[in-house]
Amino acid sequence: MKKIYYIIGGILLVIIGVLLFVLLGNNKKGTVDIKLMTNGGVPYKWEYTIEDPSIVKVKKEYSKDLDPDMDGGRVENHFVFAAKKEGKTKVTFKYKSIKGDDFTSEEKYILVVDKDKNIRIENGFN
Repeated sequence: MKKIYYIIGGILLVIIGVLLFVLLGNNKKGTVDIKLMTNGGVPYKWEYTIEDPSIVKVKKEYSKDLDPDMDGGRVENHFVFAAKKEGKTKVTFKYKSIKGDDFTSEEKYILVVDKDKNIRIENGFN
């Protein structure tokens, strides 16, 4: 009989662990990850401007090579924004030439931070 209780207890622990992972995932309170694509080897990079830097800050920037065996393959750029205080601000990304100020693409986001420093993305703006 004890063996059955141990099995049931183990199953419950696994279920609770999976539920916590699904509910919490990698989304840490107070951060949001914006992913923008590019190709390796091109003379362009994503640059951003934050309308009100007192509300959010960039906590981390990193790139992930999605095609490591191919020169010029797809690259996923990550910009992790952290909440600083409650409010709403606009963030604009421009895919700019490393040789000048011209750009080929633009992405716009509205980041909203609540009183508990949870952060979310609203629809983009024009």
